[in-house]
Amino acid sequence: MRKQVYVMAFYRCEVCEDVYAIDGGVTEEPACPYCGQTYCKHLKDQEISLPAKIKRIK
Repeated sequence: MRKQVYVMAFYRCEVCEDVYAIDGGVTEEPACPYCGQTYCKHLKDQEISLPAKIKRIK
């Protein structure tokens, strides 16, 4: 089985403030998938925080 690596770019919508990811190879201005606005800010690696552990729901 081959390992696949995906490069994602993370954005925060300046209108609804949701955070979303798109394929890193996309070159056009992304629109927010939630509200459709194109006012977004690219998040740097330092601005992205993901939980260290995810609890399993039994």
